[in-house]
This record gives sequence, structure tokens and C-alpha cells, in this order.
Amino acid sequence: MKTKHTVKVVLLSILCFLLTVVLGAGILSSVAARRSVKERVLTAAIEKFPLEELNINGEPAAEFILREFIADERVKIESVERVMREGTFSSFAAKTMDKYGKYLTDGGVLPKLEQDDFVGLIEENQELIRRETGLEFLEPDKEKLRQNLQLPLEAWNVAAYEVLDRGVSSFCIKAYLSIWMPVVLGVLLLAVLAWMICFYVRGGFTAGAAIRVYSIALFVPCLVLFGGLVLIDAFAKIPFLRDSMGMLYVTLLPIAGVGGGVCTVLFIISLVCSSIEKKKIAKLAGYGGDYEKMYTEYGEMPVYVPETSEPSASTMDTAVPEISEPDGMEISEPDEPEQARQYCRDCGQPLVNPNAKFCYKCGSVQEQVHKN
Repeated sequence: MKTKHTVKVVLLSILCFLLTVVLGAGILSSVAARRSVKERVLTAAIEKFPLEELNINGEPAAEFILREFIADERVKIESVERVMREGTFSSFAAKTMDKYGKYLTDGGVLPKLEQDDFVGLIEENQELIRRETGLEFLEPDKEKLRQNLQLPLEAWNVAAYEVLDRGVSSFCIKAYLSIWMPVVLGVLLLAVLAWMICFYVRGGFTAGAAIRVYSIALFVPCLVLFGGLVLIDAFAKIPFLRDSMGMLYVTLLPIAGVGGGVCTVLFIISLVCSSIEKKKIAKLAGYGGDYEKMYTEYGEMPVYVPETSEPSASTMDTAVPEISEPDGMEISEPDEPEQARQYCRDCGQPLVNPNAKFCYKCGSVQEQVHKN
């Protein structure tokens, strides 16, 4: 009986362990992503990112722009790099990302990129462009830029609509960044904990053991989040991501710290619960709460099944034979009229303590039977 219960508890424990890891990781990552968007962690890094270090298809961005858009031998690559470094292009990219982030977290209308946005960007930096390259941005140049950008921007807006404003992907992204996602996942985590305690107790284990396994499982995503930050800081090759590590630490480390603190509190609670439950079992077994003495004599953790008015399965399955009195012979009565039962009435296991209220092997309640 105990072996069957143990196997069942182990299998359910593995399932709950995995569920706890997944749900805990979902809560931490959802909170971290929302805070990163709200506090402009990545967009602030993009705003500070030096565009002259950017590569397009393995080629420096300044060389790509010079070849594809300027094609003037009088303009040097150093001049293009100075325009990229001193202009407001990085700021424009960061503001665009902020619009998408605000849409995903707060709702509203999906932002679109228009040709006039880029024309305005060039006009904003026109004086810098003229000073560094000697080029003037005239009306024909603006019309040509609009024509060149029409198809790419249409494709971009359609892709953004399909991913961010339509279908399953849009729902998943918005739900993931919503304030309700951690709440829903937290309720599911509590349900998993309640389920674990339930089947641990029914399987003959303590609730403290269930809480201990749960706290360890919940600690895993906290450790992964902290380790992920360390790895990104050490091996990140994306410049703006590497530059944002300071803000990522400020934003995400408190989340990992709170999660680790909760796990520690749960682990301490599990130890306290286990101690209380062990003393209770020892008291019911007739050892006055001395669990160490009981464990030494039994050699294993006894099974405790609460008393119930319903007959146990082992009692129902085991037929108790009736002993008939042979002719001419009388069954002698015990010398002590109130002698306690020495063997389990269900499995026949000898009882180490004759005053035990349950059998440590099968867990059935032992009612004291007396002969009058």
C-alpha cells in the first residue's frame, strides 16, 4: 500500500514541480518584460546607441548609405559617420519603439510609419547634413525619398498589423505584457500548491514536505533570471543590449530578489510544518511527541491516516474469520481483562507500541479491543 502511494506521490510531484517552474518563470518574465517596456530599458539604450557602429548585411552602415543613397564622390565616409553620430536618428528610432511599447501595454491605435516621418527626420537634420556633406535636401529629393520608402513602409505596416494587432500572436503578446498576467499565473501557482499538499497528505507524507518541494521548484526560475542577466552581461554581442545592462540590473534584480525571498520564506515554513506534523504523528502513535524515538524504533516514516467513521479499504477487503468454540472445549479468557491488541487488525503487522492508535505499515486505525 505504502509503495503504491509513494510512487503516485513521486509522479505527481514531478508534474507539479514542472508546473511550478513554468508558472513561476511566466510570472517573473511577464513582470520583467512589462517593467522593461514601461521604464524604457531597451529604447533608452537604442537612443544612446552610436549608429556609426551599426552594420547592414555585414557592411558598415555609413558605407551602405554612401553607396545606396548618396553616390557622390565628393562626400567622404567620415562625413556620413559624423552625421549619423550627431544627428537625431537614434532618438527617432527610440521614439518609434516607445510608441509600439505603449500600444502593447496601454492599448490604443496601432502606430504606423509614414513617408513624411522620414522626410521630417531629414529636414530636422538638414543643417547638419549640409554642413558635413555640402548636400541640400530639396523638394525633388523629398519626393524621391517618399517614392523609395512607399513599398518598404507598406510592407512594414502590414507585418506590424498581422503580428501586433490581429490574431493569436496579438492576444498572446498583449496578455503577456498586461498587468493581469502575473495575477492569473499567481492564482494557478496557489492552486498547484494546494493540490500538492492534498495528495502529499493523502499519500501519507507531510504538508511540510509538499511546501518544501514547491519552494525549491519556485526557486529555479529566480535562479535562471539572475543567471541570464549575468550571462547577457558577460557574453552579449548586441551593442545596445550590452549598453542597457545597467538599467536591466536595476529593473530585473529586484524581481529576482523578491522571488528568491518568497522561496526562502516558503522553505522555512515547510520546515516548521514538518516539525509540527512529525510531533503530532509521534503523539498519536503513543510516543508523547518524541518523533526521534518513534523513528528509531520503526526505522521509517510511519503512515498516518486520520480517523474516519467509514470502514477502510483494507478492512472491507479483508475478511475476519469467525472462531467457533469446539465441543467440550472452552476458550480461556486472558488474565488481564483490558489487554490491548498487539497486532494490526488489518495487515497483521506486530505493533511496537501496544497503545498506538494506527498501524505504521498500512495506516489503518487501531481501536483498542478489550475482553470482558
